[in-house]
Amino acid sequence: MAVSNYTPFLADIAGTVNSLSMTGAGHYLSMIFQPIPGKTIDAIDVRCTASTSGVVDFKLESVSSGAYVPSGSLIATGAEATNVSVSANTYYANTFTTPYAVPENANNILAATVRWVSGSATFNGRYSSPSMALPRVVENAGSVTQRTATPMLTVVYSDGTRHPFAFSSISSSSTAFNSGSTPDEQGNLYVPDCNQKCVGIIAASRTPTGGTGQLRIYDADLNVLTVDAECVVDDRMGSSTSTVAVHRVFFKSPVYLIAGRTYYVTFYASNATGMYYIPTVFGDSTRRAHFSPMMYQCTRTNQTGAMSTTDTNVVLVAPIIETNYGLSRDGMTGGILG
Repeated sequence: MAVSNYTPFLADIAGTVNSLSMTGAGHYLSMIFQPIPGKTIDAIDVRCTASTSGVVDFKLESVSSGAYVPSGSLIATGAEATNVSVSANTYYANTFTTPYAVPENANNILAATVRWVSGSATFNGRYSSPSMALPRVVENAGSVTQRTATPMLTVVYSDGTRHPFAFSSISSSSTAFNSGSTPDEQGNLYVPDCNQKCVGIIAASRTPTGGTGQLRIYDADLNVLTVDAECVVDDRMGSSTSTVAVHRVFFKSPVYLIAGRTYYVTFYASNATGMYYIPTVFGDSTRRAHFSPMMYQCTRTNQTGAMSTTDTNVVLVAPIIETNYGLSRDGMTGGILG
């Protein structure tokens, strides 16, 4: 069985959120990225996590040659939103004075930058995650530092899309639940965009000593797909009982998911000791859909009744999809399920 690490959320974010406080002249937070040719950039999308009368500028800047840091010069006149007053736990995607049209043949690097103007503002700047070449994070709060981590700010294109492998800042925390909790089952409603071969489930969780849980995939009627679409996790499966781990559990036999149909992928706390799950909270469904286009949070109690859903949140539990499977879309010919 050839198994990939593909999961339906955009990045593995079980790591630590890092923040940057901008309190003085020259301080900035920036995403260094290669824009999509032919699209228009309207705004920088970011969330201020703490502030005391902070004022900042959002700027789309050129990049200093060879250094990959923002130059301080606009890429084009008006590609900015200036003197924006920011407050705690609020999202900002202020439209530029003049949106920037990326040339059809563009291959240059840009900097989406939040710059200090006055007061104090704190932004989530990155997740501790696998490094990637672009986009990347550059920070200055007294000294310039380049980070190889997933950016927690992004740009908004005129068609409503946001830049790949970057997302506006979120809150995400490890949260306890057990068999006596209301709800005691946490997970996601999942609608695949193509026919998929699912070989297991991935979940970011902390499993305390004695804790057990069940991972399952249900169909739209909340029937477990097959006995193979269920597995158990306990404290022996993690490297630690006191920190978050990523569990990858594999089915005895794969199950096949059909494009456009509704499924539920859940994590159930099956005893009083319980588990920890990670709810990932976005400001709205649009930002959530950029990070996780195919799934969002569902919950219920005692494994009975309908699921409740919240389309602004994602729980870090998802199917593991084998990417070498013949993926034909629903209604098309070809492929195993075509």
